[in-house]
Amino acid sequence: MTANIVAAVPPASSCAPTCDWSQLPQDVLIKIFSQLQLPELVYSGAACMPWRLSYLAVRRLQLCSPNQSPYLIYSSSMYHVSLPDPPYRNRCIIGSSHGWLVTADEQSNLHLLNPLTGAQIALPSPRTMKGVTPSFTRDGVLSGYYIHSPDTESDDRADFFEPKKTRYSLYAKAILSSDPSGGDCIVLLLHQGWMHLSFARVGDTKWTWLDMEHHACLYYYDIFYDDDASLFYGVRVSGEIHSIDLSGPSPEVKGILGVFLPDANYETRYIVRSPWGDLLQVFRQYYIPGPYVPDSDDKYQVNDNQSNSQDQDCDDQPREDDLLDEQEYKEDDDQNQEDDLLDEHDYEDDGHDHDDDLSDDEQAQEEYYLKNGKLIVYNVDLAKQEVTKIKGLHDHALFIGFNNMFMVHSHDFPNIRPNCVYISDDVSDDTCYIPFSPGELGYLSLEDASLTIMPFSDSLLHWPSPVWFRPHLT
Repeated sequence: MTANIVAAVPPASSCAPTCDWSQLPQDVLIKIFSQLQLPELVYSGAACMPWRLSYLAVRRLQLCSPNQSPYLIYSSSMYHVSLPDPPYRNRCIIGSSHGWLVTADEQSNLHLLNPLTGAQIALPSPRTMKGVTPSFTRDGVLSGYYIHSPDTESDDRADFFEPKKTRYSLYAKAILSSDPSGGDCIVLLLHQGWMHLSFARVGDTKWTWLDMEHHACLYYYDIFYDDDASLFYGVRVSGEIHSIDLSGPSPEVKGILGVFLPDANYETRYIVRSPWGDLLQVFRQYYIPGPYVPDSDDKYQVNDNQSNSQDQDCDDQPREDDLLDEQEYKEDDDQNQEDDLLDEHDYEDDGHDHDDDLSDDEQAQEEYYLKNGKLIVYNVDLAKQEVTKIKGLHDHALFIGFNNMFMVHSHDFPNIRPNCVYISDDVSDDTCYIPFSPGELGYLSLEDASLTIMPFSDSLLHWPSPVWFRPHLT
């Protein structure tokens, strides 16, 4: 879902008097501008100097409408937005939160990026993370990183990755506690491999590993920040939920929901606080394991029986392999170094011609994978320690992917379907190691389980990873 906003004013008739729109009173302009979507506001501020002054006043007085439409940021050859180095198309996207993207460059350094304003904030180096050991050549040049279990200092069983490949085996997702431009923002980072957590405040020089003796802080699948409670929440592979308090001098982790495992073997989970106050947990299976078979009617059947227990310590290993298999892809040696947000992608994958649209077979494969996956939303009652399957979202829509999950009311945005889950691809081994593999993009109705594929024929969609995004101006 993209918004192509064009401001068009019909030419004045030779018989009609000319209206000088630049002379509208500033108070009128400010009132109008405060109701605009942010891309429209930015474009309006570039129309003329009087309009720019009103635009700056709206920003200074923080009058921008907080109810911003969701957008999908993806790579395209059509529109160009200048951004600071490193080039956007060479980055890996691991998060979208509070109007900012969390990106990893080709040296696996993390940057916060506001694609609307171009503002950028560097985060601490990966070499400060627990379980990460940098390696250098004799000339002092970084050659890569050894990654080992965070609970040991030994490199005996460490895996070595080049700087560019490290990001694919080190980062899974990152969530922000607030707008980082305010200076009081915590970044909570979910790692690949052991799915453990590290955190850093904006301005810190190193990452802090979240290590709690009384809780196994491993194998998290998703995290989010609750503004009202001033807490992070994390859901583990077992469905167990932890609250994570990073506001004090030392972290505090509490188990608030025991192990919850449906009979079906779901591949990932998500967690979010709904606008009406309920805690929701989403279980997702991406597709039926096995080769793609055209026109197959096979469906993965989910047993609705639920199991839940209180206060269980979950030290079990995930049922699927958390470590990604390293796969090779080639980078075009003749890269265009122009720094654009929405530009042609320079990568090649096994000689495939990515200038062409997806073939009919590839499109059918993409639809097959998405339609044969399963997604179930549960309401979590912490007081009763009960989890209940739901088929509606109070006319809201839920957006999941590499972004911080969020919900919007369909009444505010007529083009968004109520009680639907909008899905973008967040399978790391597909989006990172095989960047041009068919991705998942569509929306699922919880009411009747129908799925609609969102048609994006541009093959550049798959790198960097498309991500849902709600813009924010500060």
